Order: sequence, then structure tokens, then C-alpha cells
Amino acid sequence: MKIIRVMLAVALLLTALLSWAGEPRGWRGDGTGEYPAANPPTEWAKDKNVVWSTPIAQWSNSSPILVGDKLFVCAEPNSLLCLGAADGKIIWQKSNGPTDLATAEEQQMKVPSWHPEMGGSVQTPVSDGVHVWALFASGIATCFTVDGERVWTKQLRVPTRSAWGFDASPVLADGKLIIAYGDIIAYDPLTGAQLWQAKSAPHWGSPVLTKIGDVSVLVTTNGEIIRISDGIVLATGLCAPEHSSPIVHNGVVYAMRSGTETDMISAWQLPAKVENDAVVVNKLWDCTVPKQRYYASPLFYDGNVYVVNQAGMLSAINATTGQSLNKWPAKLQNMGGGTYYPSPVSAGKYVYVSSGSTVLVLDPAKDFAEIARNPIDGTFRSNLIFAGERMYVRSLTGMICIGK
Repeated sequence: MKIIRVMLAVALLLTALLSWAGEPRGWRGDGTGEYPAANPPTEWAKDKNVVWSTPIAQWSNSSPILVGDKLFVCAEPNSLLCLGAADGKIIWQKSNGPTDLATAEEQQMKVPSWHPEMGGSVQTPVSDGVHVWALFASGIATCFTVDGERVWTKQLRVPTRSAWGFDASPVLADGKLIIAYGDIIAYDPLTGAQLWQAKSAPHWGSPVLTKIGDVSVLVTTNGEIIRISDGIVLATGLCAPEHSSPIVHNGVVYAMRSGTETDMISAWQLPAKVENDAVVVNKLWDCTVPKQRYYASPLFYDGNVYVVNQAGMLSAINATTGQSLNKWPAKLQNMGGGTYYPSPVSAGKYVYVSSGSTVLVLDPAKDFAEIARNPIDGTFRSNLIFAGERMYVRSLTGMICIGK
């Protein structure tokens, strides 16, 4: 029996170690929205380049993630689904509500309300290739193996109430599951036990992961830089984009800043290393952009940063100088087609900008000429993801795969 127990312990240890072997996938893929190796179609319709379309009974604003041959996405109010990437068939679906919690105390906790347009399942799941974690506006988090075996489901914390709800997506880094509940809190991914908590403030965007030297850090939507290993706040006062997330490219943080009279995008240079539990971050530039809400997060592509506001006004800024590029065709200044919730993404040599029902394919090499204007069957508010010659989108009525 002793030998068997030792063998089981070794097997569990190997499983835990292997679980960190894959590169985590979550919000906007790796947080950037960049898919340089992708080569998807630029045009599609109901009868053209639709590989499959799978109805899902419950709607969601959640963005999907691709893990090997599986897609993971959420559904209202608290479900996690796994679909086959090849054919779109639903492999498994699990609920994560109060009745799925382990203890009577957790089951009786009051959960906050959320706006019906946002919903309770807007967060993007995250995976290491072996496990998948999902988070819901209720404050319930869950961990499954990619094959659908429940590891744990817990009411980690009841989020602060707000008029809209709680929607920041989880981050997986250096053996920690990190969640922004207002404060930034790190948990043991395989048990849900809390590891550390860093003071912050609630925003609707998701924090992003980067490195300063060889130190993994998190850039929050409240403008902090937090060390992943121990939760120490290394810097404060960067961005506060309110609705969107920052991005990091080659050691530079780019983020929206909302003001009373103007909105702008700003850039900050991260230092080469962490010294004395602190970092000095240098402001590089500010660039004023059209005044509107920016639900969409920025995109870096080929030396420029792109932002689009809720009305579809696209701005491009030189990432080095902060100068606005005033060369856009008039029709791109207000692209129409509903609210622009999804963040712009790049796939191969094109930039994809989305509204509630339309995807614009733009060519940066040709002064952002409009290559195509494609419909999505069913309104969507999630982000597009790409792999090879395929594009995946979670609409309010299902999952769709576009491909050659």
C-alpha cells in the first residue's frame, strides 16, 4: 500500500508540473490580440467560408479560447462549454452556480447583480493546456481538466457591486491564478487557496501579463505594476482606462485614459529591471483621440497602435512618437454598424475591426483600405480569435468557425 501511495503522489506531482508546460491562453490569446501566423479568409457569408456553426442555447459575451483541438467558452449565467475545434460539436458543458459549490456556507453567500447587457459570464476562460479555469460575475471560479473532470469550484470572493457588474478575465502566470476583484488576488490554480492580495480598485478591463527583466509582473487597469511572485506593488499611477485593457509591446505599456473633456491613449516605457521592490516607469507620450467610450482595447501592429471607440471611429498612432496618423479614408472615420465592443485584432497582414454584427477587414499596407465588410450571423460582443486558416467567434446565439 505504501508503494501505491508513493506512486500516486508522484503521479499527482507530475500532473501538476506538466500543467504548466503549455503556454497559457486566455483574454485576447496572450493578451495582445495579435495572430501573426494566421491566414484566415478575408470574406465570408452564410454560404461561403463557414466551416461550421453551432447553436448554443445560452448567450454570452465571453470570448473563446483555443486549446489544442478544443475550444472553451462560457454561457449564461455560469456554464463552461468545451467544443471540438474541427467540427464545433459540444463535447461537454458544466454549470458553476451556487448548487455546484462544496459547502453550505458558500451556497448561501449573496451574489451581486449585473447589467443584463453584460451578463454573468463575460469573462474569458484561461488554460495551461491541461486544465481550464473559468470565472463568473458571481465571484464563483472553477477549474476543470480539459476533458471535463471538475477539480474545484469555489465562491472565491463576492465582487463589489456596481451598476454593470464584474467582468475582468483571469490571468494564469508562474503557477498562480490571478483575478481582479477590485483588489488583485492570486490563488493556487489547483486548489483555489488564496496566496496573496494586492490593493487596487475596480475597473472593467482585464490586467495583462508582462516581464521586467526576468521578473513576471501584472499591469492592472488601475495603473499598478504588481510582481507575480509575491503580490508586491512595484509602481502606481500609470493608466486607468476604465472600460478596456492595456497592452504591452517590447517593454512599452499602451493604454486608454478617459478624462472629463478629452480621451487619450498614452505610452509608458518599462525599465530594464526591478530594483529595491520598485520600478520607475517613464511616460513617453500622450495622444488625444476622439471623445467617446473605448470599450475596445488597443492593438499594436507594424509600428502603430490602433484604437476604436464605441461609435466606430478608428484612430492610429505612431507607437514611437505618439503622433496621430491622419491618412484614413473618410468612410473609416465613422464605420457604423452598431456598438464597437470587440477589440481590434491582427491576423496575418490584416487588421480586423468589429461591431455588433459586422467585421471590417482592413489592409494597413494600403492606407487601411477596406478589403471586406463581413456579417456575423447573430450579434456578438466578444473578441475574434484565429489559428491557421480559421477564425472563431462567439455570437450571442452560438459559436461560428470561418475558414478556407
